[in-house]
Amino acid sequence: MINYYTLLGINRNVSEEKLFSIIDNNINILKTKTEKLTGKDKMYALVSISLHKKFLKTVKHYGSKEVYDKALGMSYDKVIKLKVPEKKTLVKIAICGTLVGTIIGGIAIEKNLTTVEVKLYSDDTIESLCEEFGIKKYNIHASNNKLEKSIERGESVEVVVSNDKALEIQSIAKERREEAIQKNRIYKFKYLVQDDDTISGLKNRFNAEKITDSKGNERYSDIWSNETIIIYTKDQSIAEEMEVKYEEYLQSLEPIDFVYYEVKQDDTVGKIVNKYGITRNALCKYNTNTDGYTIYAGSTLRIPVYEKENVKAK
Repeated sequence: MINYYTLLGINRNVSEEKLFSIIDNNINILKTKTEKLTGKDKMYALVSISLHKKFLKTVKHYGSKEVYDKALGMSYDKVIKLKVPEKKTLVKIAICGTLVGTIIGGIAIEKNLTTVEVKLYSDDTIESLCEEFGIKKYNIHASNNKLEKSIERGESVEVVVSNDKALEIQSIAKERREEAIQKNRIYKFKYLVQDDDTISGLKNRFNAEKITDSKGNERYSDIWSNETIIIYTKDQSIAEEMEVKYEEYLQSLEPIDFVYYEVKQDDTVGKIVNKYGITRNALCKYNTNTDGYTIYAGSTLRIPVYEKENVKAK
């Protein structure tokens, strides 16, 4: 069996670091010798340099020596077996080597291996990726050095694996994206300030990212009893629970006034209730021409107002 290891006289079990060192050293020696050679000897030396470079490029294409070894092993039964005569010239060996290398590379890439792009997140490390995806360090392409430094938004690494494993990794990567979206999603709810509430106390209580007044101006210290504020949190369950409580509070109140709004062609119930700071139930309570989800262009809605600052024509 002819392969690059055989052609270059390198032990296949050598470590990756040692392998690259041997190749670099051989190339440097051959370059030095080439300057003094002529004719066929010079051609042989140049061919040998080319072989060393081709092997190095092939290994780096796979991401590491170990991945290349696996591809080579998987391809043995599909590669033409050639015997090397004892006195074959380097040129002939080079031709055979290039042929076999091409066959090995083509079969491995097309039949056995594929590259999957995996998006990175701030807490990712090589070790955590290997554990989460069930892969080895050599599966992560050698050109990916992003995991050795702080990760920038949107960065990714390439993972070289078998076709079957690629499907599994793509499924896990999709779950990672969904979890990241959920983790970074911000929810908001309205809250009626109580006598002993403080900004810091509310932030701790609701895991709040920020707190604003009803107009969206962020509050850092001052809030007043019975003031309606908006609290932003990543905790969906807290937001949903407090939204229900605030709706119950509104339902217990009688509006201090009403404004009237004519529905436009591109209006939705969601857009209207957000604009006026009310709930769907509150809208339905004072309007028979909507079920809280459907509205009709040209119809007029009666909007309940619970705070004086909202009493104005819209």
